[in-house]
Amino acid sequence: MIVRPAANGSTMHNSNRGIYTDYSSLRASGIEMTGMRTGIFSTRCTDLLRSDVSSCTIEVSWRGIDWFDNEGSSRMNAIGNFIYINGNPLGAGIETRELNTTGLANYALEYNYISTTNASAGIISSVTRKPKISCNVIEQFSNSTVPFTAGIALLGSNGPSVLRNQ
Repeated sequence: MIVRPAANGSTMHNSNRGIYTDYSSLRASGIEMTGMRTGIFSTRCTDLLRSDVSSCTIEVSWRGIDWFDNEGSSRMNAIGNFIYINGNPLGAGIETRELNTTGLANYALEYNYISTTNASAGIISSVTRKPKISCNVIEQFSNSTVPFTAGIALLGSNGPSVLRNQ
């Protein structure tokens, strides 16, 4: 699936999910999403399928990019996106999660700008093998009602590479 931006500005507005894929490849670039709960959700991108999300502007209340159960993908790249999340204490800019750490999903999260307001994390990587998380800028703004905050949360990940994030 290839998603291109509309010529008149916002491509997607006020939706539960901007893009949803299940057992599909995805290339999304230059898309603006506002008023979303989740910007992009992809699952079962397996059998050497791939997802590339780049240069998108995503404003959400839950997850900017939510990738789950993609073991066996050739790559899962989120590069150069602007993600803004506001208002959910369990929300995150990008989340990658797998069912076990034995398979490789080839996650690369690079050069993203993530701004969180009253959300738990910029990036969460749960039970993933060798995720590459580099050169991201994460800003967090919160009040005392957020029970847990982290710029990058690695939860049960095996061999992550976390380099040059701010």
